[in-house]
Amino acid sequence: MSFVVQRRSVQICCLLVFFACIICWRSSDVILYGRFWAEEGDNFFYHAWITPQLQMLLYSFGGYLNLATNATTLIAARYIPLQYSPYFTSITGLLFQLLPLFLLLTAKDEWLNSTKARILTTVLLLLVPESIETSLQSLHIQFQLTLASVILLVLQPVSSYQRYFRLFILALAGLSGVMNICLIPLFFIQYFLEKKQYRLEQLCIVLISCSIQYFIFYETVSNRFHNFFISDFFEIFFVRNLLFPFLGTNTETIKYANFLHDHIHQISAAYIPSLFVIIFLLTIIIIFLSSTKNKKSCFFLYLFFRSVFSFNHRFYWTKGGILNSF
Repeated sequence: MSFVVQRRSVQICCLLVFFACIICWRSSDVILYGRFWAEEGDNFFYHAWITPQLQMLLYSFGGYLNLATNATTLIAARYIPLQYSPYFTSITGLLFQLLPLFLLLTAKDEWLNSTKARILTTVLLLLVPESIETSLQSLHIQFQLTLASVILLVLQPVSSYQRYFRLFILALAGLSGVMNICLIPLFFIQYFLEKKQYRLEQLCIVLISCSIQYFIFYETVSNRFHNFFISDFFEIFFVRNLLFPFLGTNTETIKYANFLHDHIHQISAAYIPSLFVIIFLLTIIIIFLSSTKNKKSCFFLYLFFRSVFSFNHRFYWTKGGILNSF
C-alpha cells in the first residue's frame, strides 16, 4: 500500500483499472456477450464492411463527420475477426471513457498533485450519471472527446509528447462531432486571458478542426431537427441531474418528468426546474469560490463538466430528432 501511495505512476494505473472495472460492472452483459449499439452496427459497421477505406473514414452520417467512430468500425470490420468485432468497439469505447480521467490524473497542475485529489477526482467522475448512449460503444465517442476538450481548457501545459497528444485530442474532437464548436469562444477567452503559446496552439487546432467539420461536412438534416429553447435546457438539467439522482426513479418523479416532457416548450412549466437549477449552480459557484485554493480550475472543471455534458445530451437529442430527452 505504501508503494502505491509513493509512486504516482502506480496510483494512476490502479485508479484507471478501478474506474474501468466499475464501468464494465455496470454493463457486464456488454463485456460478456458483446454488442453493437444502434447505428454503430447497422450503419457504421455495415458501411465499413462494404465501403472503400478512405471513403469510410470520410463518411458523414446525420449531417456531420464522426471520424472516431468511422475509424473504429473500419478497423473492426477489416482487421478484426467478425465474432470479436463488437468486443473491439466496446473496448475502444471504454478507452475513450478513460480518457478524461487519464488527462486529469497525469496533469501537473498543483491542485491535482495529492493522492487525495486524484482519488476524489476518480470518484467524482464515477458519480456522474451514466447513460447507455455513451458507455462501452464507439458510436458516441464524441461525447467523451468533448468532455476531454473541456478538461484541457483548464489544465496547465505539460511535457512535449503530452502536449502533442492533447492537440491530437482536440483535433479528433472537432472532426468527430459538432459540440466542440460551442467551445471555441471559451478557448478564445482562455488564450486572451493567458496569452501563452500553448493556448494559441489549442485555439488554432480547435478552429481548424471545427471549421473543417462545419464548412465541409456539416449539413442540416430536416427530419432530425427541432427548435431549442432555454427552458428545455433547464428542464433536462433538472430531471437528469437533480430530480432522478436525488429523489430516485419512482412513480412520482417519473410522473413529474412526464409532465415536464409534455410541456417542454411552455415557459410556465419550467419555472420550478429553472429555480432549482439556478440555485444549484449558484451554490456550487459560491462553495468553490469561497473554499478552494485554485478557484479558477475547480470552478471551470466542475461547472463546465456538468453543464457541457448535460448540454451535449440535449444537443444530441435535438439533432437526433428524439424529443423524449428525459
